[in-house]
Amino acid sequence: MTEQMSHQRPKGLAPIAASQWLQIVNSARDTAIITTNPRGTITSWNTGAQLMFGWSEAEVLGQPLDLLFTEKDKNNHQLAREMEEAVSLGRGGHEGWRIRKDGAPVGRGRIDAHPK
Repeated sequence: MTEQMSHQRPKGLAPIAASQWLQIVNSARDTAIITTNPRGTITSWNTGAQLMFGWSEAEVLGQPLDLLFTEKDKNNHQLAREMEEAVSLGRGGHEGWRIRKDGAPVGRGRIDAHPK
């Protein structure tokens, strides 16, 4: 992550520092915020993701995001399709059942991909 986040901000406001951005992401407890590389490997995992899915960040870093997918979606190569869509269109995603560490399904969650 860069030292300063430089998204469009109103004139006169300083960019958000990376440390501030991380504080915001990690304080989100009811929203899972997960980042991956373009191959779908998990690169960050916030507190909300840990509470929702049951895995700690240490357990999932370096794992494929399809860890959260149903067997049907894994067999249909859903992660690869979503990542391909995200790369070609700048955004991808699919609403579907996700799986917790204990094997229990998690609602009809949506995973959005925004490659950078």
